[in-house]
Amino acid sequence: MLAKLKGWRTLIANALMAILPIMELTEFRDVLPDVWVPYYALFVVLANMWLRKITTTPVGERY
Repeated sequence: MLAKLKGWRTLIANALMAILPIMELTEFRDVLPDVWVPYYALFVVLANMWLRKITTTPVGERY
């Protein structure tokens, strides 16, 4: 299944990581404790750097 998503995995990962901050803006307040926010931001940045390093195909293409 992961092979079928080649070219889309980085975008999917980023969309999934964006869910938590979006939930914080809605009625789901305090989903992420304030003390964890800097760690979550660091996780997102490091995850994006790692995904960029391992990415070999453009968005939406399979090679």
